[in-house]
Amino acid sequence: AVFFPPGLLKSILECDPSYPVQFVCLAVATIVMELAIKVIVKLVVVVLNRLYRIKDNLLQEMISNLKSEDFYPFYIPMFNEWCEKKGEKDHIIDPEEWSLSNESVNKYMSTGINQKLWTDFAVKNEAVMNSVNIQHTLSGALAMFALTRDNEDAFLTFARWAVFLEVGFEASDMIKIILIPLATGSFEFSKVFIPILHHIALYLFLPINRILLPSSIGRDVAACFVAFAGICAPCVILGWAKNNANISTPFGKFLIIGSQGLITLIMFLSRGPYWCYLAQKIMSTLWRENTSQALLLGVALACALFSFFNIFICYFLYKGLCNTIKRLKNENTPTLVEKATKPNVGHRRSLLKRTSIVIDELAQEVNIGRRSVRRSISIMGVDYDLEEKEVHVLKRRSIV
Repeated sequence: AVFFPPGLLKSILECDPSYPVQFVCLAVATIVMELAIKVIVKLVVVVLNRLYRIKDNLLQEMISNLKSEDFYPFYIPMFNEWCEKKGEKDHIIDPEEWSLSNESVNKYMSTGINQKLWTDFAVKNEAVMNSVNIQHTLSGALAMFALTRDNEDAFLTFARWAVFLEVGFEASDMIKIILIPLATGSFEFSKVFIPILHHIALYLFLPINRILLPSSIGRDVAACFVAFAGICAPCVILGWAKNNANISTPFGKFLIIGSQGLITLIMFLSRGPYWCYLAQKIMSTLWRENTSQALLLGVALACALFSFFNIFICYFLYKGLCNTIKRLKNENTPTLVEKATKPNVGHRRSLLKRTSIVIDELAQEVNIGRRSVRRSISIMGVDYDLEEKEVHVLKRRSIV
């Protein structure tokens, strides 16, 4: 009875705004989201294994990477680690003995078991990367459900749990990228720069649940989780369509520009005008309710960090749309093998000068797309079409 006072479970389920219950809910949500991501990975693997065009493109990307001097050191250690976990130690590759020639790689891949293992590895790798984007939609979906509740208590319960689904992932992520590296002496600020800007819900979960949701703008705050988190899974699906469309056909070109256009429109509206509207409503509400100066300053700082992150997102939306249009206009688009084996090294300095710290920092978290059409990076559902020299730089920075 000392450790489990009467009504504690009910308070947790209803997400009572008291400080002790809020931190218990945070711990529960962190564990739940860690498990949820594992389930999402398995579901995405099942889906991708039934989408044969995507699965084949994933394998072709891996084959081209294995023929590249710059790219193979990045993938072979990952493949070896995956083989160890799968109990396929007989198929571990010695990077020092690997031959980059087309003949050697094609001969290696002609063996059925090798081709199957690399296909499974590519699918799992894709699933892991996309699961991070997809899991955000759980929070958005629950927030949308909360908005349908007319009863204020029901709204607050579901809205607070929607916040915790997002916060749970962010807490788990911060433990992995900050606390554990600090404990092991492997902490690098460059690897946490983007998450620090992004994880605003983690910094603000107490003000959101205790002050903002019960206030006059509570439903606006819940709606922001739909706008920011709920759209991630649809953007992943649009990205799959764009990345694997056949650029040589009119329909394929329409699918590419249509998908990119939808991603750009959806993400820009939420990360641009809507965020500006919401940020000013949050700050004005806290000001009117005579919030303490310390809390007001903390919320303002968190909003500033998230605004900086949204500027990154909008920048990549613009660049991605421009590069997609440029690629579609280019009638002599090189093939995947030509891209991977003939990287444009000569423009490295000008590229870095143009893209500055944005590319430098996102290179740490890059999700390099494959695809016969192009390569991309993806963050929070934003799929940014890369120019060839950007592919080369990001690959090298990711390896380093």
